[in-house]
Amino acid sequence: MEELKKDEGVAKQYCKEIELEIGKKGIEENSDGNAVEEKWQNCKEIIIKSADKILTCDIKPKKDWFDEDCRRYIEVRNKA
Repeated sequence: MEELKKDEGVAKQYCKEIELEIGKKGIEENSDGNAVEEKWQNCKEIIIKSADKILTCDIKPKKDWFDEDCRRYIEVRNKA
């Protein structure tokens, strides 16, 4: 998400991708009662799909901080 704030080129590319997907999906007026829900689901899918395609995600692997040393320490503490 920081990419959108920091890099104007990425922000423009993201907007273009959303516009392209909206054009493909053809979000338009429906006459049935579920029109709002359908539009929302379509918009949501487009936003997520575009973000996955354009933006990068820096996911750091979780470190296992609770290791064997921690287990032993808790055992000793509990016995005391």
